[in-house]
Amino acid sequence: MGRDLVPIARHNLDVSSFEALAKDISNRMQFNIEYGYYDSEKNCELLGIPFVEEFISLGIAYFNKERDTIYILIDFSYQEKLCYEKYGDALFSMAIYNYSDEEVFHSQEEIEEKKWILSELSYDLQYTSNGNSLAEIGREVINLDFEYFSRWSFFYNIVIYENYEDHIHDFNKFRRNMMRFCQLFGGDKIYYIDDQNRLLKGIGQSDELLYSWNELEIILKERLSDFIISIPKMMTDKYYKRSFQTCKNYDLGFVDDFSDL
Repeated sequence: MGRDLVPIARHNLDVSSFEALAKDISNRMQFNIEYGYYDSEKNCELLGIPFVEEFISLGIAYFNKERDTIYILIDFSYQEKLCYEKYGDALFSMAIYNYSDEEVFHSQEEIEEKKWILSELSYDLQYTSNGNSLAEIGREVINLDFEYFSRWSFFYNIVIYENYEDHIHDFNKFRRNMMRFCQLFGGDKIYYIDDQNRLLKGIGQSDELLYSWNELEIILKERLSDFIISIPKMMTDKYYKRSFQTCKNYDLGFVDDFSDL
């Protein structure tokens, strides 16, 4: 399995409601954004409504009505939250909810974890035309996929081992673009992590969206210890760079505060 590069930052978007979030992103990006959800056969049966198997629009946040709407904002748990409003904790034991022929009983601890996950926010900003994801958005954390540079191994090798000058133009162009998006949404640095990092246990696979920014930084520091590597220092301090070139550690992360740009 390939290892993907996941850029994680803090945001200060208005998440008080789905509509408020769409309007805030629309104003910052200066584009129209349609927001809604995809239905599922299971949830539609639980809610007693027809299954149409398509994107259900809840509205459009307009920046300029004369422009086309090229972005959609999706709440993937929207229908599941409606199901929980209808059934409460009993939902988690229902056969249809668990894709089972009979009731499935969970411990109270398991139920509380399911409720916690469902109570957290998880939105996806996509291109309307092709469904490519641009950003995953939690309550305080955002995954920034607006710019693609490379997968994890190439990124890792450029920063740690290769002759940086061979890639300085493209790499700094990427960093400046990512800085622009990070700052647009209220962040001041980006963590770059490997989605298959064995030490992070789901961080990099969307679990990061479940935490506050402070909680996430604590988790990263606890699990990666001294191996959160500063990109600006790697670019400017040859002794710092050499210290990591000899460690041969692949389970690490990078942080970019743009201080050298």
